[in-house]
Amino acid sequence: MTPEVRAAVERVLGARVERARPVAGGDINDAFAVELGDRRTVFVKENPRAETEMFPAEARGLAWMAEADALRVPEVLHASGEPACIVLEYLEPARRSTGFDEKVGQGLAALHRFGAPGFGLDYGNYIGRLPQNNDEAPDWVSFYRDRRLGAQLELAESRGLGDADLRRDFDRLF
Repeated sequence: MTPEVRAAVERVLGARVERARPVAGGDINDAFAVELGDRRTVFVKENPRAETEMFPAEARGLAWMAEADALRVPEVLHASGEPACIVLEYLEPARRSTGFDEKVGQGLAALHRFGAPGFGLDYGNYIGRLPQNNDEAPDWVSFYRDRRLGAQLELAESRGLGDADLRRDFDRLF
């Protein structure tokens, strides 16, 4: 963990960081289970190359998902763009209980039923380190085509990663 994130965690949570051990947390961020001097353990993700809005947008999304009360969502304890990090309640990994997959499926269905007023959000977020535009669309197909697939295709093309065949295939899909 960077010294800047360590200092932010200690300042915000009011406890000394005793130990930070790396844990799985994705491909683009460094993730840690952080043991504090007051015996709490928290989950910390950091990425010094992240956009300043990335972790605050993630915190906002987690808070919105928690409102549905459909799945267990870790509590956001802190999110910041400088230093770029998010601190969450640490959820201890455990064995899958009987019916786990069914319960997760039911929770995801309940989360989607909780819904939103339309297709989109009033703020952008990220897919990895790439910004995502969430401007509303009239329907799910338009939203997914334009804000997700189309945006990623345009980004790939702008970086020289897409060719005419890829464009043709996507145009056919669209």
